[in-house]
Amino acid sequence: VDDSPAHVSEYTRAIMAMPGLMQSLPEILGPEDEPLHLEGYLWLEKDGHPQWSRLADGSDSDERHIFHKALYDATSEAIRMIYKDANRIQMHPCWEAAGPPRLLKPLGTDVELSAAVTQKVAGWAKMRIRDEAGLDKLLAADAQEDEKSWSNRQQEIAQIGLEVARGIWDELMEDTAAVLAAL
Repeated sequence: VDDSPAHVSEYTRAIMAMPGLMQSLPEILGPEDEPLHLEGYLWLEKDGHPQWSRLADGSDSDERHIFHKALYDATSEAIRMIYKDANRIQMHPCWEAAGPPRLLKPLGTDVELSAAVTQKVAGWAKMRIRDEAGLDKLLAADAQEDEKSWSNRQQEIAQIGLEVARGIWDELMEDTAAVLAAL
C-alpha cells in the first residue's frame, strides 16, 4: 500500500476535486450529517482513479481499497472539523433558539477549503501508531479535544433557563386564569 505523503495528498485532492462535491456541500451541516457519502468513494475507486487500487498485474488490491476508504473517511472528518471550527454545525433547535444568534465564520474559497482538508489529512497520515504507547497518546489527545465540549455548558444552561422560564410563565397564566374565572 502506497501510504507516502505524496499519495495521501494526491488522493485527498482527488476526493476534493470530485465533480459536484464543492457545490453539494451545504452552508450548515446537520448534527448527524456526513459531508462525504459512500457513493463518492465508490465512484472514485471505480470510475475516477481506478488505477490507484490496482496491482501491477491489473488485479484489485483489497489493502489499497481499505487504505483509500480510510483516507476518504478522514477527508470527511476533516471537512466536518472545518465546519465545526467555522460554527457551521447545526445544533439542537432548542439550543439555537435559546442562545445568541449564530456567528458563521467563512469557509474560504474552494481552493482554500481543499488545501485545509488536504493538510489535515496529510497530518493525520503522518502519525504512525506502531505500539500501545502511541495509541495511548492518540487517545489522550482525542479525549482532551472532546473534553473542551464537555466543559462548555453555556448552551445547556441556556436551555434549562428557557425551560424554567416557560414553566413559570405557564403557572402564572394558569393562576391568572383561575383568579379571573373566580371573579
